[in-house]
Amino acid sequence: MISARRRRSTILSAMSPAEVIALFGPTGVGKTEVAIALAGRLRERGERPVAVSADALQVYAGLELLTGAAGAAERAALVAHMALTRMTPATIVAAKTLGAECERIAKVGYSCDREEFIAGLIAVAVPVRDAAGSVRAAIAVHAPVARMTLRQALTQLGPLREAAKKMEKLL
Repeated sequence: MISARRRRSTILSAMSPAEVIALFGPTGVGKTEVAIALAGRLRERGERPVAVSADALQVYAGLELLTGAAGAAERAALVAHMALTRMTPATIVAAKTLGAECERIAKVGYSCDREEFIAGLIAVAVPVRDAAGSVRAAIAVHAPVARMTLRQALTQLGPLREAAKKMEKLL
């Protein structure tokens, strides 16, 4: 078996600057750790890597729920190097603000999208965890602000958490 360090070196030596690296694997195998180390090596080469996660959670209530699920050190490393692009006037574009939001999510156990990704759309999401406690998915309620306020969406946290618990039993 090739060590993770050797695999990373092999991947880097064969890459042209415009290529895409995709990491795949089941929950809990260390993809985030490898991605952070790989991004560090790319920065050493003078590149500006951009991390894009295709995890199921990102479909719901923005990137913050996924980022909030990582450990504190992983969150700090991820947030420090993210390219934060303004999508709406409410989009979080300051690393310090995103870091604080991720800490809040980790503490309270849910995420809110306050029109950060799409103007006029709010969301509240809760994680679905496997038996080991790793976040595997999310359940959310989304609505246009004309139909539901964020305050009203937050009243759905109880039913969302109940649904997440039921889903967790199926994992």
